[in-house]
Order: sequence, then C-alpha cells, then structure tokens
Amino acid sequence: MWALADKGLPLHGFGVKTRGLESIAGAIASADSMAWSYRARRDTPLPGCRHQRCSNCIKYAVRWRDRLISQVHPQLRLNLIGAPS
Repeated sequence: MWALADKGLPLHGFGVKTRGLESIAGAIASADSMAWSYRARRDTPLPGCRHQRCSNCIKYAVRWRDRLISQVHPQLRLNLIGAPS
C-alpha cells in the first residue's frame, strides 16, 4: 500500500478493518466498511432515534466515523463512504 501511495495513487481501502486502518491510514485516500451498519443492527437505537435499529442511520454512521478517526489518527481526514466528510 505504501509503495503505491508513494507513487501518488489515491488508494481506497475497501472493507479494511480498524487494525488495518491503523497501519495504512496515511497511505489511503478513502475507505468504506459495513462494520458500523452491522454493529448498529445489534445495538439499541441511539437516544432520540425513532427507528427500531440504527443500521441506516446517519447519526449512528457519523458517530462511528468520528470514533474511528479519533482512534486511528486524530488528524486523519479519511472519507468514509456513507458518512459525510
């Protein structure tokens, strides 16, 4: 990944797990994952949400994205597909 990124290629991490993002975060331009939706299907809805599950909830997706970015790299501006950047 790093060798390709060094050549200026805007790489996308399709389905990269959190641990993988931690090691390649600086090499990729974007990533996507179904992990947030999978987890939301099993969690209770967020406070204020009226739906049965948050598996298609932008509020849940943004919270997941924000937590992931702060966990992986605070300055990272990773454009996670499905959540606003």
